[in-house]
Amino acid sequence: MRPGLLLPLVLMLLTARAPAQAAPEQEVDFAALRAAFVELLAVDVPAARAKAAAELARARGVDVATWERALAALPRPPLPLDEPLPEGVSKRTLRLWAGPHGMVDVEVHCFMPKGERPQQGHGLLLACHGTGGMGSGELGIWHRFATRVPLIVLAPTEPGENSGYRFSEDERQVHLSVLRWALLHLPVDRDRVMVCGTSRGGHASWDLALRHPDPWAAILPCIGSPRLSLVGGQNNLRLLDNVVHLTIRDLQGLGDDPAMIWNIRLAFKELERLGARAAKLYEFEGYGHSYTFDGTDVAEVLADARRDPHPTMLHLAASREAEARRAWVRITAFDKVVEDAFRLKVHKKEWEAKDEEQKKLYVHEQALAKTARVQAQAVREDEVLRIKLETEAVRRVALELPRWLWTDPPPGRLLVDWKGRVRRLAPKPDVALYLTRMAEHLDPDRAPVAVVGL
Repeated sequence: MRPGLLLPLVLMLLTARAPAQAAPEQEVDFAALRAAFVELLAVDVPAARAKAAAELARARGVDVATWERALAALPRPPLPLDEPLPEGVSKRTLRLWAGPHGMVDVEVHCFMPKGERPQQGHGLLLACHGTGGMGSGELGIWHRFATRVPLIVLAPTEPGENSGYRFSEDERQVHLSVLRWALLHLPVDRDRVMVCGTSRGGHASWDLALRHPDPWAAILPCIGSPRLSLVGGQNNLRLLDNVVHLTIRDLQGLGDDPAMIWNIRLAFKELERLGARAAKLYEFEGYGHSYTFDGTDVAEVLADARRDPHPTMLHLAASREAEARRAWVRITAFDKVVEDAFRLKVHKKEWEAKDEEQKKLYVHEQALAKTARVQAQAVREDEVLRIKLETEAVRRVALELPRWLWTDPPPGRLLVDWKGRVRRLAPKPDVALYLTRMAEHLDPDRAPVAVVGL
């Protein structure tokens, strides 16, 4: 993969002071720093990319503020494709990272809007197809919305087994790699990235958002649902905290699989309890495994949904270390009670006395009890940043603070209220972490400039 689009860094707090040790601009070769970072973007494997980022941080020997100044001057996109996406519908095959399966060839069906692009780039819709289908079919469903908004649409065809969504890591990584390719190479508005899908693609939309919530402004799953299961760590219904902030539109025919409808309805009850304000379920009488856009506000969501680039309130739920991060909060150690895949322990007579709904609720409650949670709120008061953490089943946590949140005040001006104790802490810059996050997510608003562990 050739390196591509990187959005320019926006320093939200104009009064932020650069660290005292920042190198004078006349002594820094900013062009060389940018060239080295572009080479880092070309590393496809995440572990290798993180290793290369650490090596780059050591080799260059400059601080985070200097890297910020260097990368702020990257053009958009820094390296256009040799063969740009033509306006309208097209198709290309991409060599992408697929997690456990390594690098795979993925056929991606694309739509590029006509005319001049907005200054911030186009919104992007990642469209996930149904069982046995292809990206071309899913692109056809969303094409009419994309032409009006307008939006870039990327619809990958499943490169492996195409017999239904398997809730597997390789499926998730293929979709996330398509997103990263778009952010590298296309004129994308980072705050208007959405994911949608039908049937298998509806399951995928939920799964991607529940396990990796940071990229999205909205999700639009159709006739797909979160999963309540004890099999192979598939259960993502336990992770609804992660999408409380998202705009969600779910379209579902009521003649569909009763188990799936039960899952969806429970999900929206839980979202309401958690305080979600932009989640809406459309149910259609007389429809089976199908739906209609009639009477919905899908077009308005696609046109208006935006991600908050600077969230000061976060909800995070996780049962896997690799998924235990949201924006500027990361769980670094779970309590022993946390389990991703677990066996249900219940007395036989107690189990047999429950009806089907009671059994499902029992499984759900047991999964919730084995899930770690964080609620974090950040408030700035003059030169002091106050962060309040409320956690369940969490032993350790790290705060990965972006520039808009951390303005580098004197040591001791970060106050963290956690577990009944207020701590005065001094975050430390971490160049390797900054470069790793930037190269992985191309998300300058969320790239951490300082980190502190608790």
